[in-house]
Amino acid sequence: MGWEKKISLPKTEVCTACQGTRAAKGDLIRCPQCNGSGQIIRERSGGSIFRQISTCPRCQGTGRTITHPCQKCEGKRTIGIQKEVVFQIPKGADSGETIRIEGEGEASEEVGIACDLYVKLQVKPHPTFTRRGSDIYVKKEITITQAMLGGTADNIPGLDGNFAIQIP
Repeated sequence: MGWEKKISLPKTEVCTACQGTRAAKGDLIRCPQCNGSGQIIRERSGGSIFRQISTCPRCQGTGRTITHPCQKCEGKRTIGIQKEVVFQIPKGADSGETIRIEGEGEASEEVGIACDLYVKLQVKPHPTFTRRGSDIYVKKEITITQAMLGGTADNIPGLDGNFAIQIP
């Protein structure tokens, strides 16, 4: 099962008022410079025809221009917010491991889509247990008699409660 963790972080998110279009409601029109194609085509002829195709500088290749920018995001597509993100840390996770959380990363101003959030784990040392690779160790003092003759060691702390072991 693992452990549920909640973190609060500042991030950019797609604007809810314009859904990332950058325009106030209904204020997107076909670009008059490229006629909605997103490209400018220039042709020169002489002995041969020379054709140059470039991205429209007015609409940046989208084919649409904004008559009035969105007031909430000021035409940037994204807004800055403080968000709480809840995610699961799997059992056995260790320091240095990375957890990917889909769609909770920064939203791009160019594309307007939220990316993934990557969380790098830093596990605090436990006061009782030590870890070596995938193995977990615990120290338990036993008497010299138990070590020489064997017996039972009780109240050994475990991950799911105390247990006893037989000493040969």
